[in-house]
Amino acid sequence: MSSNSRRPTLSLKRTHPERTDAAENPLLAANEQARAAFGLQFYFAGDPLAALELDTVTDDDLGDLSTLFPSAEDVAVLRSVKPDYVLPPLEERTRRFLADFLLCAALIEYEERSRRMYQILGPDEAPMGNVGYWRSRCRAVVSLINQMPPSREKTLLTLRYLKGHSIEACAPLLGVSRRTAYRIHSRALVVASRLLLRKRK
Repeated sequence: MSSNSRRPTLSLKRTHPERTDAAENPLLAANEQARAAFGLQFYFAGDPLAALELDTVTDDDLGDLSTLFPSAEDVAVLRSVKPDYVLPPLEERTRRFLADFLLCAALIEYEERSRRMYQILGPDEAPMGNVGYWRSRCRAVVSLINQMPPSREKTLLTLRYLKGHSIEACAPLLGVSRRTAYRIHSRALVVASRLLLRKRK
């Protein structure tokens, strides 16, 4: 993915050999024709994020923060599996939380493309992704960023985690140097972390 792209581009390559017996079976022939038409690269003309209605996101969409603030019992369970486990700092947990947006958005897009393809191939192989969960994760990230006061920090988080720009690409958009952009990013994570901590309490 290039540094200036807005979202990850998902493409699936052909992973199975051509069916040589397709001519003998009408269903197989139809499936092969559909696969050839799509080339196993699915292009969705619409915007899957439009279905999220991000303009309607509220503070309540932030949802349950227990995964960001595991209890002592949860940490003990993790250490029983991995004895050297150390809970990452809150800023790092916040960064991972924000990074979920592009991942979940890509999964929603993949699900939509797959659903459209399987409408042709047949319902027996319909995708079974958890679209509701992915949408709620996207809305939670937008909710957190929306709660930040207007600032360069908020703008950078929007460009970085909602638009998919690298921090280096965000620097000229903010009119600052790359070094300053990294500093703004660090401050932004601190501000977002404090918001999460306040919401948890």
